[in-house]
Amino acid sequence: MVDLGVEGVLLFAAISLCAATLAVLVSGRLLPPSTSGRGVRRGPIVFDGPAVYEFREGYLVSDLPRCDPFLAADIDRSHAFRALTQALSALSPDIPEKMASLADRGTSFIQTVGLGPDALTIGGRWIDDAIKLTVGPTTVSDGRQSIDCATLDALLEETDELRLTVDVFPMVLWKTAPNGAITWANAPYRDLLDTIEGRAASDSWPLPPIFDVALADVTAPKRSKRIQIGRAAHGTARWFEISTNPLPDGSVLWVAQDIDALVAAEAGRRTSVQTLGTVFAHLPVGLAVFDRRRKLMVFNPALMELTGLPAEFLSQAPDLESVIDEMRHRQKIPEPRDYAAWRDEVALLDHGSDVGNYQDIWALPTGQTFRVSGRPYPDGALALMFEDISDDMELTRQFRTELDLLRSVIDAQPVALAVIGPDGRVTLRNTRFSEILGAVAEQEDTEPEAWRQTPLGQEIAAAQIALAARKNPDAAMSRTLKVGGGSSLLCTVSRVVGGATLVTLKQDPGSLALAQLVEGDPVARDAAQRRASDRDVRPGPQPVAHGIG
Repeated sequence: MVDLGVEGVLLFAAISLCAATLAVLVSGRLLPPSTSGRGVRRGPIVFDGPAVYEFREGYLVSDLPRCDPFLAADIDRSHAFRALTQALSALSPDIPEKMASLADRGTSFIQTVGLGPDALTIGGRWIDDAIKLTVGPTTVSDGRQSIDCATLDALLEETDELRLTVDVFPMVLWKTAPNGAITWANAPYRDLLDTIEGRAASDSWPLPPIFDVALADVTAPKRSKRIQIGRAAHGTARWFEISTNPLPDGSVLWVAQDIDALVAAEAGRRTSVQTLGTVFAHLPVGLAVFDRRRKLMVFNPALMELTGLPAEFLSQAPDLESVIDEMRHRQKIPEPRDYAAWRDEVALLDHGSDVGNYQDIWALPTGQTFRVSGRPYPDGALALMFEDISDDMELTRQFRTELDLLRSVIDAQPVALAVIGPDGRVTLRNTRFSEILGAVAEQEDTEPEAWRQTPLGQEIAAAQIALAARKNPDAAMSRTLKVGGGSSLLCTVSRVVGGATLVTLKQDPGSLALAQLVEGDPVARDAAQRRASDRDVRPGPQPVAHGIG
């Protein structure tokens, strides 16, 4: 065992006295005076005494405080010397050799090491068959604050929790120094770097940047920038939205949010809009879509063609009332008596119908006819469709004119005419046939089968059956029908288009002679009756005839 002498003893005593007087933290964590946070006591946290360790025959015999900076409170004391050597070796690589020389040969030592900005002195010697190690500060530092190990443990635990939180955070985070160098990054950043550059890319330090974006592009308030990384051709392209948070010390915290789903949705929407625009551009129907404020948002070329509204006007997103006013100026709306009330009614299409839809026919002063349809939507939007039906209306008018002409022609015929459909209903008849039916004709709308129950209807039905039974049913067939007053009608049935049957009724010429004899010689009347009975006339019911000329 080597004796240090009086000077060595005085030096160790000075180290112990200085450590006890300054009451500093010897734990590797020296905090500046302004440091404070959750779980950290404001102001200095002091404990008395230096860090002193005494060993006998390799066994730690000195008391070990719970907050010892180098040894755990539950350490195996028989292995404490080796553990202390390993802990102190982190301060200087010469410590393991000096500790071994102290234990084996009793060589005392004193060495100054650095701990952050502070200097520590480590001394070891033999005293009364015991090894005594002392660790204390070398110089006085008035600004130093100490912290107890319980607070330090709480800080370390909170740090671990915060680190875990930012590592599982779905956003990519990293921090840069004022010179732009990366000083910290979370796990998603490192994972993304490994994916792009290779698995070993995040093992180096400092980490290389992933996003090529200038700080000036994203430091404006509420400003962000979209960045694409990777190659779209290789299927590795990804989109991120970058934003920053400048910190007081001049560093910058960067945030990158994955927006692949948003970019894909926007691309799909643009494709849908382009597809709809292409479809709308070829529609012959004019389309105008207004938002909830009744501002024009979408229109197609057919709207300009039908209404004459210029593209410059429509591109300015006018409201619905302005569009109606401009259409009125171009004579593309009807001219109601109260235009203002009519315009307000059209502007509130979603309130103008019990079902929420609007449909109307606009007869324009120019002679055109528009079919206008309006459909509101739950988000407040409104779609208006304009269809030019002028040609259809002209065809309808022509058809009605031709139909009226046809009715006039058949009403002018001296015979009674009717067309009976395959279902047995009278689809067309002239005035003479209606007079024959009498009151039954008025029931046709409510009771279309009522006429068939009359004697005349039964006779016509029998004639139809006989016509169908003939070898050539397309040829016309005539029958004589008895009517009241001793006269008879000549009924002719024939097939027409669509399986319908044309029925004509006129007085039998023989019946006219009979009518003339009724007021003449009774002998002649009897002879005429006998001649009539000799003809092949099928007896039948006696309907009452009306209006036969």
